[in-house]
Amino acid sequence: MIRTGKILCCKKNNRYLLLFIAFSGEELGLVGSESLAQQLNLKLIKAVINLEMLGRPLRNRCYAISSKKTAVAKVLNRQLNKYDTQAKSDFFLNDIFPGESLFYRSDHYPFAKKVKNAFTIMGSSPEDQYYHTVDDEYSNIDFNFLLLATKNIALSCNYFIE
Repeated sequence: MIRTGKILCCKKNNRYLLLFIAFSGEELGLVGSESLAQQLNLKLIKAVINLEMLGRPLRNRCYAISSKKTAVAKVLNRQLNKYDTQAKSDFFLNDIFPGESLFYRSDHYPFAKKVKNAFTIMGSSPEDQYYHTVDDEYSNIDFNFLLLATKNIALSCNYFIE
């Protein structure tokens, strides 16, 4: 998250203020994101992008989880390929776990109730052995994929800040 923020802020072409906020313990009921969503004027927010489990890849892709089903992944891939013609045209996939109700369980959800573009980009599966466990540690991170995901997210999210 910090690296993505640095990449996007260094460009100095953002039309919008960018906030990078980290929440912990979402499994306790989205307490932090719910509280912040109540404090901010959501009419001023163009997009909320929640990043989750990016260092534990499933199929070397990321998943876009939103209420729009297919639109977000399509937009992200189109933007990514605009800036990196060598990138996989399907790096971002739609939510392949609809039965898990991830849309309603992720930190973007309190914002999604009122913000048009609020979604989660997830690199892993809710079935990952480290998903929401105390064993989700530094030693379990795939840093090569994390670097690729960070770069691709920064490039593809230009759509929401230009």
